Amino acid sequence: MSKKPKGLVFIFWLSLLALSLGACQTQGTATTTPDITAQPTSIPTTVSASTNAPSDLILFSSYRDGESELYTMSADGSNITRLTDIEERVNQPAWSPDGQWVAFVQRFDGINSEIMVMPLNKNQVENPVPSLVRLTHSSALDVEPDWSPDGTQIAFTSNRSGIMHIWVMGTNGSRRMQLTQDHHNGNHIWNSSPKWSPDGSKILYRSDVGENNEIFIMNPDGSGQRNLTQHPASDVDPAWSPDGSQIAFVSDRDGNEEIYVMNADGSNPHRLTYQVDKDTYPTWSPDGERIAFYSMREGNYEIFTMRSDSSELTQLTDHYNFDGFPAWQPTEPDISSISISFEPEESGFLPAPDPEIVSWMQKNAIPLDIAKSASENTALALLVESIGEARSVDIGNPFVGVNESLQIQKELINSLVTEKGFDTLIFDIDWLLGLKLDEYLLTGEGDPAQVLAEFPDPRWGSQEALNLIEGLRAHNQNPGDSPTIRVFGVMIPNPSQSMDEVLAYLERVDPEQRERMEKLFACFRSFEDDWGEYAYAYLSSRGECRDNIQQAYDFISNRQESYTAASSQQEFTLALKTMRGVQQAEEAYRAYNSVILFIEENLRWVVQQRGDGAKFLLWGRNSTLGITNTQHQIYFYQFTMGRLIRPIIGEEPFSIGFSFGSGEIVALNTCVEPPQLEAISVPPTPNQSFEWLAHYAGYPAFILFLDQSNTQELGFEWLAEPIPTRLIGSQYAPALAEDYFIELDLLKTFDAMIYFDKVSPTVLLP
Repeated sequence: MSKKPKGLVFIFWLSLLALSLGACQTQGTATTTPDITAQPTSIPTTVSASTNAPSDLILFSSYRDGESELYTMSADGSNITRLTDIEERVNQPAWSPDGQWVAFVQRFDGINSEIMVMPLNKNQVENPVPSLVRLTHSSALDVEPDWSPDGTQIAFTSNRSGIMHIWVMGTNGSRRMQLTQDHHNGNHIWNSSPKWSPDGSKILYRSDVGENNEIFIMNPDGSGQRNLTQHPASDVDPAWSPDGSQIAFVSDRDGNEEIYVMNADGSNPHRLTYQVDKDTYPTWSPDGERIAFYSMREGNYEIFTMRSDSSELTQLTDHYNFDGFPAWQPTEPDISSISISFEPEESGFLPAPDPEIVSWMQKNAIPLDIAKSASENTALALLVESIGEARSVDIGNPFVGVNESLQIQKELINSLVTEKGFDTLIFDIDWLLGLKLDEYLLTGEGDPAQVLAEFPDPRWGSQEALNLIEGLRAHNQNPGDSPTIRVFGVMIPNPSQSMDEVLAYLERVDPEQRERMEKLFACFRSFEDDWGEYAYAYLSSRGECRDNIQQAYDFISNRQESYTAASSQQEFTLALKTMRGVQQAEEAYRAYNSVILFIEENLRWVVQQRGDGAKFLLWGRNSTLGITNTQHQIYFYQFTMGRLIRPIIGEEPFSIGFSFGSGEIVALNTCVEPPQLEAISVPPTPNQSFEWLAHYAGYPAFILFLDQSNTQELGFEWLAEPIPTRLIGSQYAPALAEDYFIELDLLKTFDAMIYFDKVSPTVLLP
């Protein structure tokens, strides 16, 4: 196995409580299966989108009855009829090419926007409460739907990758794919407003790739992106003419946002409207004779139409509240060329991927029998052999709430200890928890179940995790020729417990100084009811606390000889390290300093204490920091223990990732009050993800060795590109199933991946 730099080791997804609570309304919806739900919606008898109906209807959205709803009106502005009665905001309607359906954007929970589809046909007259089909399930903003002319796809705008981009999906919400790129010349790009060409061969969109808004065109697969406008002004809101020969758009190139028209190749742009107020969102009538748009020219947004030569301007709406987003009803479509389906695909999985990729996966994936012990498990034996003489192994982000993964990890750790001499297990738990666990492994004293219950990730409180810890204790009782295993935590410890431990040590070695130490701790300890308030305390108070904690550390450090004599060198070393943990906590809470620096310091301390011959198993959460923007997208400030330990020991860790397809996991269900740790069903994975490809290998479980030279030799560069990979932390909201995937360059991240096609939950301890 060739060694290579490892960037990111399987990151732990930080599900935010508020975000999960917002998704509870739709919990249980699979990513690849549309959510078909009945909601109170009034469908009037005047709406019967016959395939032979004239283009006398315009869909639009309006606030005229309170919250934004969908309406229709005749092309002359008469017969305004309300279509929807949905509690939260709906807008941006788009007719399907057969005139039978309307896609639109619905707001959920006051912040999230999803793409919905509603039927509009004669059958709905008899049933005034139609089904609504929810196509997207994400905490991102999914907006601006536009149907492909054949009805098989919907283009839309989404910031699910962190910034607004053009995506496409099938009409049942499947086969989602991002079309536009994230960066250009090192800058983020914002892309929006997709519009299919009438023949389906191109997609128009708006992009700020040139640091100002331009109208671009591209192929439906995202290739062939080309700037049509190339103007220093802002050009937005493109719309095709029905014959595909012209493009209407909005530009402020003459000082105000007005409607323009240009040829389909970008030539001959000319202005249609002349107003001091904003004109926006042009859309052509099916016969190409008129253009509808909405404008501020009457003091609030109203809908207007004009002929395509700018003559015969007509105001259609006249209401003090917003009217906008006009969409003309299609006229006499060729039904034989349109194929629209909202049926979920069989078993939730999408059609098989490239057969060559499937063949490669089947050839290179080594079946893993989780029922066999390490000595009988060929795949596991090959994994241990591949680790070779590596001094550290990063187990990535094990799915702690998954029975199968903990079983394999137990066997793997046992083999690495007995066959490869690994003697140090490092968890992402705080220093004091590590001491408790270490004491149990060495002496049998303490309650391992209680220690697991104190882990920051509550999923550790399972029978499978307890079996793993008790297995390590059994090994230490009879190690044979293998080393005993030690455990350490490297996170900042609880400051209150750390101060208590220091005081307990002084009680043994220098009881007369306990009172003095308590006084030095008093300032910082006064914030223990809410450590977060420490950062907002008066600067003078924080300065006093900092100085006192430094005095406490110096006091113990300067008495090494006498305190070692009164206890032992090991006890003194642990006491001083515990005191250093108090310092770390004070600095972290005072200045919000990055905990990464302290974890690196603690890792270095562990390596120094264990000596040159020690070998390290790194196990636990590999990302502890995340922030959200206003769209609740999570951005990671990434680190891994494997990356941090690399310069300390002078070599690369062997990295192992874990993933799974579907099944049940134990996670924190934030959709109940109070949140409960319980078994939650996880739907099948979306297309183009690693798990989607892995499913088609056809094995219940396997190990895939990610040898870069091998994949390049076979020509499968797809594996070297970032690919969506499942990441689930301690919380999970099925309604946001798509949010638990992140783009990972697997080939640069892992040396091996362990995959389970279907998993079962762990058994929680009482």
